[in-house]
Amino acid sequence: MRTKRWNQNDLSKAAKESTSYKQVIYKLGLVPAGGNYQQIKDYLNKWNINIKHFRGWGWNVGMKFKPKPPMPLSRILRKKVHTKVINLRRDCCLKA
Repeated sequence: MRTKRWNQNDLSKAAKESTSYKQVIYKLGLVPAGGNYQQIKDYLNKWNINIKHFRGWGWNVGMKFKPKPPMPLSRILRKKVHTKVINLRRDCCLKA
């Protein structure tokens, strides 16, 4: 097991300058894979480092672009309306 190459001050500084866990990991010189995410989360909690400014889990959280909402079933299940089965499953069935 290797020793950490960063300390509490490094983690605090990286967290202040970042908007996601991945950015923190990169700024500390780590690879964004394996247990690094969990290790960073654990140390952020242990040392009570503020992460409320993180934007969230989504790829577009905080951005201007928002994907269009799915069409309701009443507009899809009509004659001469073509849609892919995967879209029906994703947009309609998996929400429950």
